[in-house]
Amino acid sequence: TARHLQKISSSVNIRGFELGLEVYVVSFNSGIDVANGVSRFWESFALKMQAVYPNRFSFDQNQSVTSAVFESFFRRTASSLPVVLLIDEGSFLVNCDVAIVDDFTGILCLLRDGHLLVPRQLPKSIGRISPFTREATIIPGRFIEADIQMLLDEYMNEASIELDSAAFAQDIYQRTLGHKGLVGTCCAAIEKKIALGKHSVSIDEWELYAVANLLRYVCEQDTYASIIQALRQLSEKQREIVGLTLHYGSVVVKECDELKFLLAEGIVRVQENQEVSQIAPVHMIIECAAPLLRSIMISQLCGPEIEIGLAPDPHKVCPQWLIARTIENLGIQHIFAKQTLNADGQPSEYAFQVEVAAIFKQLLSKAYPTLMYHVLPEAKEYDEDSTRCKQLDILVHNINSGFPAYGYELLVNANKDIFNKHCEQAYNYGRIHQCSMMVVHFSESGKLAMYFGPNYENVTVMHVVYDAMQNNARLIYQDGEELVHIKGIDWKVMFI
Repeated sequence: TARHLQKISSSVNIRGFELGLEVYVVSFNSGIDVANGVSRFWESFALKMQAVYPNRFSFDQNQSVTSAVFESFFRRTASSLPVVLLIDEGSFLVNCDVAIVDDFTGILCLLRDGHLLVPRQLPKSIGRISPFTREATIIPGRFIEADIQMLLDEYMNEASIELDSAAFAQDIYQRTLGHKGLVGTCCAAIEKKIALGKHSVSIDEWELYAVANLLRYVCEQDTYASIIQALRQLSEKQREIVGLTLHYGSVVVKECDELKFLLAEGIVRVQENQEVSQIAPVHMIIECAAPLLRSIMISQLCGPEIEIGLAPDPHKVCPQWLIARTIENLGIQHIFAKQTLNADGQPSEYAFQVEVAAIFKQLLSKAYPTLMYHVLPEAKEYDEDSTRCKQLDILVHNINSGFPAYGYELLVNANKDIFNKHCEQAYNYGRIHQCSMMVVHFSESGKLAMYFGPNYENVTVMHVVYDAMQNNARLIYQDGEELVHIKGIDWKVMFI
């Protein structure tokens, strides 16, 4: 009843004030229209919020009402307090238009940094299951690149700051694939960490910040800190699912409680445009929820135990020695496994990039124990001719200034045009991050083994030509080559 709702609201507001929170309560059992489409739903919702909290919520009733009005009610400002929104009788959404559920849960996920909604039900309640359960939010809505640019344009107007919104939107989309929570976190990082006190921000400033600091900023947010905590507590079956996803990019998994947990925590997602029934009634194709989350998971990996010889100089990292010893320990069975093949039948970068980053961490800690180097992975995805292309750069970076940094651009079985494009990307990456770059090209055929690209400054090319039958690889540089035997350590994914 309305009186009961007012009693609840009064009680939680007192408690919220004590905790430094704004608390609002809304019930779906009256006043909110869930039967006449999305537009009517948002109009009735806004009117209800305005009626219950007239001193807090207002909007122009002469304009059409969309989810943007609801988002504006709770949009964060520098002075706003954290908000708790209690939704009573949420089960009224169970049988309504799915577009309403998607729109509503999507905007709530945006306001909550993309974290899944948590239902609460009394132990003896006989009500219907809330639509906010993990089963109902397996495939959350996402931004397209144009949406991100629009958000950045609004920010520029409000903050009186200049930035190339198209370039920023493209980069943020490649890191997040439109994941609403991560898009919001990236925009918050721009506002709070880069643009503070400035009149303009360049895309180079953003990219420099993103590699060295964005992962840390994301991990400091409660939503993603909880994901990292969940990674450390995964069961063996859950680690297996995450490991397969990291190795192969996407994987077909039978629906089970372990998978539901990973979906609910936001660690993985169901691949878009993929109906479960196309594979099998109880199976689905899953992938990492976003490239940025993939970067976080790679950064949290605890690599395999490996044995190595002495580094040439324990006081200075040798980038060629580091990648050569890494290749010795790569699991060749993963690189050429059937699951890793792209649509064109060629191996994917996903087949080895996870192990490269994990082995890097082991080698650096063992061969250079006195040097404080970190491995910073940067995963992105971009569209090229309607095909999703994957990219991973790895920066070996010392936390102390004055030490050189080293970057690695990885690619597999490239033709000359793609190879040249990666060399150009490596040059730009090295320019931004002031590091020496290595382009590492993995192949079996060795067709480009004597081609070393446009000869960019501070970019070294290495071709890795595998002989799977002999279990070895030729490492070919412009000024020589090395033959290495592949030990191929098999290991299970673990997180630090």
